[in-house]
Amino acid sequence: MNFSLDRNFRNLACERPLSDAGEGPFRALLGEEAWGRLAGAVRRRFGELPAPGRPARYAGSYSVIRRSAVGWVFAQACRLIGTPLPSAAGRNVPALVTVARETTGEGVVWRRAYRFRRGERVCTTVKRHDAKAGLLECVGRRFGMVLRLSEEQGALHFRSLRFFWRLGRRRLTWPLWLSPGAMHVTHADLGRGRFRFLLSVRHPWFGETFHQDGVFQALEG
Repeated sequence: MNFSLDRNFRNLACERPLSDAGEGPFRALLGEEAWGRLAGAVRRRFGELPAPGRPARYAGSYSVIRRSAVGWVFAQACRLIGTPLPSAAGRNVPALVTVARETTGEGVVWRRAYRFRRGERVCTTVKRHDAKAGLLECVGRRFGMVLRLSEEQGALHFRSLRFFWRLGRRRLTWPLWLSPGAMHVTHADLGRGRFRFLLSVRHPWFGETFHQDGVFQALEG
């Protein structure tokens, strides 16, 4: 499936964020030494926030998307607050990732459109930089997780530190056992404009709940 020719998937990318473009938080969170060790293409992808009205779009395919029975239960439960992960599974699943600024605020919306054999699934999260906690990945208005960034062999890694529930101005820690599990995402450059996205989620009691492995590249224009 060539997403550059697919109007339906192009329409998913038509966000119109209002904030000014600028440098993203990843460089400061990693530190200059670790940032300098990242592959150059990774630095370019994460160095700046998307420009207003010009979301970044990445098309590709997941060689495998799987989830356990427990993962399916968590995916269904998460529909009450948002849809961070798909409940479906499959192989060679075409997908489009759209990265755009929030229409209000300074967050960056990550919208993932999966085309499974039984239909399309769209999952959305928002990354925000918090002066005290660091990088947050939010689902809906009240739930999210605190992420730790690291560089390993030129790749950028995101690992969840803890989950939280926002109650008014307070951010309360959410027990890990009541979540899908600890998340680990790897963004590794493959050269020629391509990169590998690898996601693993492991529950402390039930083991792996979600796994995704895909290769993507940017869509021009």
